[in-house]
Amino acid sequence: MSWTESRLAKIPVPRRRPLGSQRKQLRRGGFATKKAARAALNEILADLQRGAFVSPQRLTLEEYLTDWLRSLPAQGRRRTTIESYGRHVRLHVLAKPIADMQLQSVGPLDLDRLYAHLLAEGRADGGGGLSPRTVRFVHGVLSKAFADAVRKRLVLVNPCAAADAPSPKSTRPPEPTTWTAAELATFLRQREADRHFALWRVLAMTGARRGEALGLRWRDLELDDGVLRVRQSVLPVGGEPIFDTVKSDRSRRTVTLDAGTIAALRAHRARQAKERLALGAGYRDHDLVFALPDGRPYYPPRIGDAFTWRVAKSGLPRIRLHDLRHTHATLLLAQATDAKTVSERLGHSSVQFTLDRYTHPKTSTHHAAADRFGELVDGAANDA
Repeated sequence: MSWTESRLAKIPVPRRRPLGSQRKQLRRGGFATKKAARAALNEILADLQRGAFVSPQRLTLEEYLTDWLRSLPAQGRRRTTIESYGRHVRLHVLAKPIADMQLQSVGPLDLDRLYAHLLAEGRADGGGGLSPRTVRFVHGVLSKAFADAVRKRLVLVNPCAAADAPSPKSTRPPEPTTWTAAELATFLRQREADRHFALWRVLAMTGARRGEALGLRWRDLELDDGVLRVRQSVLPVGGEPIFDTVKSDRSRRTVTLDAGTIAALRAHRARQAKERLALGAGYRDHDLVFALPDGRPYYPPRIGDAFTWRVAKSGLPRIRLHDLRHTHATLLLAQATDAKTVSERLGHSSVQFTLDRYTHPKTSTHHAAADRFGELVDGAANDA
């Protein structure tokens, strides 16, 4: 090692320290000349002056992400969100070579290579690549993690901001199918004797999410006034149903009920009371409107499977359970219900989201618009 490197280039760099703590020195070496070392020192001092200096760390991306996932509960994240973040990080980031990189060394090109790999061969079972939608979700998780690292002064910039993730346009979810009013009526009529009839009707006639309906309590209902209040949710976490808050502040809402749904809920309550009486002390009372015969909450995916089985037997077009929510919104908007009312019933973040996500042009609507416009123009020509 040259004299310049060993004596002059290793210049102590002052660091901010808490009052009363012992002074520490940061040393950097490897400079060819004293002039280069002095320039590096001046740059560090300038960063310190404007609050942009980040101390070198030997923390790997894997170590940081592991600690970051543990911090999410303290940030108020929902348990389902934490589980989803953790699953994607473990499968699609920590299982890749990028996990061994030092946190401060990860750059946009490293993330570009990760996303390209995931798109080409990212499936854990070796079955090919992940969908652009999944890769963009991984990008979103990493972006949040790096944003927290910037806030904690572990890195200076968020590399995700310059990385090329799949575009939002390429990751739009597939367009769901819906039922017509006649098809929905047929399904409900077929299931009138079903133990889940009131649940199917509430989902269809209120647009509630699956977890919101399963978390509904009798104290959240005012059947005399015909209203339902969405206050909690039942979600699948670790293979078990858990009680959680609703998705967002907008999700906490009051939804009005039609007379047929009120009647279905009254009949359901009477049947549930008989089950509770028969079980006696073994009944686990969570005040749930929709529960297993012993009072415990349903595991949400099982309800989805039950709906899929019943639809398959109905002879109607195949739809998912969540498509009842989509059907509710689409039918309301087709009846010229104002978008704000529909948005409030669904608990959406904005009216625009409702219009973007839950309305799709119908051929009959377009024909009606064309006919009206033709009558307008042809009528004007005749008058002339």
